[in-house]
Amino acid sequence: MTPQWHVLYTRHRWETKVADRLADKKLEHSCPMNRVEKQGRKKMVSEVLFPSWVFVKATASELTALRQVKGVVNLVYWLGKPVVVPENEIAGISQFVNDHTNISLDRTVVGFASDAAMIRTINSVDQYELETLSVPSLGIALSALVKLPQLEFIRSEHEFNNGLRYAIS
Repeated sequence: MTPQWHVLYTRHRWETKVADRLADKKLEHSCPMNRVEKQGRKKMVSEVLFPSWVFVKATASELTALRQVKGVVNLVYWLGKPVVVPENEIAGISQFVNDHTNISLDRTVVGFASDAAMIRTINSVDQYELETLSVPSLGIALSALVKLPQLEFIRSEHEFNNGLRYAIS
């Protein structure tokens, strides 16, 4: 049997402890952390992106042993079976977490598509781009605001095109 990514449901605020225990057992796992700027502070703080969830790559025969890990409550189930998250969705989540801060989670329709989809929309008034990663197997979308580069007008030393040129700052 080939190992697949599953979702473990953990005790409240035990995600990192469970991840450490899985690392001790030499199991491949993921506990994505969200870098958040707290109000009134300039300091970035890491928080668990998926509360009470830890992803683990395991075979079907290893799943029963995973329930015995201290801090694990159960597996996350969908339609009576343990949720299986495709490898590309785990990779997409990891990449999104590495590239963005202040990520928010939104519920979406649980789908059976195997591809995580990246969606970008631009709000030109505020000069922000909303990037969203859809994770169909979990019924979740990750969203983060990204500031677009500002356009500024700079007077050229040589007069051409009305003496102005565009530069991205």
